[in-house]
Amino acid sequence: MESQDYSPELLAQLALQVLRNEKTVSELFVEQDIPEWVLTESLVKIVQWSYLLTGSSSDMVELIKPTLAKQLIDIKRLCFVHIEKTAGTSLSNYLNDCFSVEEICPASTHNDLVDLAKHHDLKQYGLLHGHYYLSWLNTVGLDFDNTNFITVLRHPLKRQISSNSHWMRDSYNRNYQSHLVVGHNVQCMRLSPLSTRRGFASTRNHLDVAKQAIEAFFFVGIQERFNESLSVLAMLLGQPEYVCAPRLNVTKSHAPELPQALQDEILSANWADMELYEYAVSLFDRKFSGMAEVAGGAEGFRHAWTEADEIKYRMDQPMYGNGWHFREGGDNLLPQIIRWTGPETESTLSFQLNPEHHYRMAIRVVNAMTPGILESLTVFVNETVIETLARMDDQWGQVFEGIVPRTALSNVKPNATVIFRVDMTEQFKHVDPKSNDDRYCGVAVSEINFTPLGMAEPSPLSMEAGENG
Repeated sequence: MESQDYSPELLAQLALQVLRNEKTVSELFVEQDIPEWVLTESLVKIVQWSYLLTGSSSDMVELIKPTLAKQLIDIKRLCFVHIEKTAGTSLSNYLNDCFSVEEICPASTHNDLVDLAKHHDLKQYGLLHGHYYLSWLNTVGLDFDNTNFITVLRHPLKRQISSNSHWMRDSYNRNYQSHLVVGHNVQCMRLSPLSTRRGFASTRNHLDVAKQAIEAFFFVGIQERFNESLSVLAMLLGQPEYVCAPRLNVTKSHAPELPQALQDEILSANWADMELYEYAVSLFDRKFSGMAEVAGGAEGFRHAWTEADEIKYRMDQPMYGNGWHFREGGDNLLPQIIRWTGPETESTLSFQLNPEHHYRMAIRVVNAMTPGILESLTVFVNETVIETLARMDDQWGQVFEGIVPRTALSNVKPNATVIFRVDMTEQFKHVDPKSNDDRYCGVAVSEINFTPLGMAEPSPLSMEAGENG
């Protein structure tokens, strides 16, 4: 049912009840039988109308932030249905940052998921992501009522060309154009709750139920609007927004220009994908477009930001920050889980410390692209430069220690954003000619700890800790 099926007066009255804390969205959902997204849309429109009438929406934004974060968006388990060649690898990496390693389901294919479900309850995982069919998930015991689904769609012609380019790189077949119409309506079939076997129902049936399915999804993004999509999703998850999300698994070579007749053939063969894509674009515009701009920075479920007297943070834990590459390690080759800073020269991590205490901060740096990059490392807490001393211990790498005075902590949550800044980043393949890794990296970090020193003014670090880092 669409929002226009309800009178504007009714929606305005209900939205204002929520803003005034007279009712919660859950209560109105039960009382009025109105979908939660309809109420969300009404709240966003109230803020937009406020801006149009007064030229400022700041007061309304402050009202709507906690409502959107705590009442409208009830985050449970996340399941990302990853359709190939839709920027899904980049999004999966982003979602991984929201969860600890142990919360992430390791099965990324249907067969792996079936095997895992035989021995483990999938409900123990906070995040599932992989090349699933929506209909498959009914067979592995996933609790749909307690799962929020995410997907990203792409224009069928561009997706088909990208998919076949990828296929060409991994095969001996060089007859590029002959395979372009293979895999009809992949996006529609992936998102249809009906059987995955094409003969079980007509393509029109699959399309109709796929539309209904994504209407109920927690989030549906558009690949061609990836940064905007990620901004909205970040707001929904209570995560910081990447200025520019790292793009992973991107085709580096350009596909040849296709004759118009072949383009028409591809679109004709993928007519259901085209209709579903257009529906998804309208869905994005109706439900999500502008949401991050209106309510950006809302505090989400992953970060309650309660004060901590002591913090021991490891890179296998959920991250609130940006400017980092994906997790590595946790195996025989690299026993510690690490992250490299990059590709830019500044990386951040945020925490909520007890503002009454001074802290000793210890950062374990296990590697650097070059000695010069390590020497250039400067650490800030908010706007305060932290003088650090480097020391070796019986573990791998160096520990950089410094004193964080309570005056460095801000008066907003999170109150301690640690900034790692280096003069430059470098590519692995430039440092090691045998490497094919083209990432730009700075230093590799495995942990950061904050130990309270109390309220008394802290003494300078002992010079026995090592040289100035």
